[in-house]
Amino acid sequence: MIKHLSLLALLGATSSMAATITFQAGVNGYDHLGLDIRQNQGSNNGQEILTGYQSGTNNVHDIRGLLSFSLASIPAGSIIDSITLTLVSNGSQSGTIAGVGSVNLHEVRPNGVASNNFTETGTTWANWGNAGVGTPWTALGGDYVSTALTTATLSGPGADATKLEAGETATFTTSTDFVAAAQAAFNAGLPLELIMIAPTAEANTAASNFFRFRSEDFV
Repeated sequence: MIKHLSLLALLGATSSMAATITFQAGVNGYDHLGLDIRQNQGSNNGQEILTGYQSGTNNVHDIRGLLSFSLASIPAGSIIDSITLTLVSNGSQSGTIAGVGSVNLHEVRPNGVASNNFTETGTTWANWGNAGVGTPWTALGGDYVSTALTTATLSGPGADATKLEAGETATFTTSTDFVAAAQAAFNAGLPLELIMIAPTAEANTAASNFFRFRSEDFV
């Protein structure tokens, strides 16, 4: 899945040298977790990540994307100065950019504890943890810090400006809270765990509006 987590890190707490470190699945052996969880469905989707809402009696309703990035390869003592997350669309979506609205990025804390880490195979709308022995979230749909770390407001510069077309990106830019969450995870030796939520799409239950991100198609 093409998901980039880029950090500008100072190499050592007292170093004046800076370096940009990019984490991308499939590059230099790096891998990370990525899936979506669906309100009206007991399973998750680890082949692609959708975020938004799918309407209809038999459809999945709220859809939220989860990501987990190991920061273990960052040199010890580093100070994170800025951070961005970039997702690339595969062009298969429902509705419009306006219908999806702003997509908020939150820090995930299963049962309120940062060291509780979700898995790709065992996480659903109701549970996090290992497959077959999932632990219930405190709240259905995931436990996360209520204040968003950052927000991606999407625009389509391609032929159809109302849609996020194939190869177009959704970028979550740096913020004080985003940097602080990454630094805290790095200092504790934990992965940075994130959830994407589209409040506008979730509020409009009469229509399907969601984005779809997947695979290494645009590497």
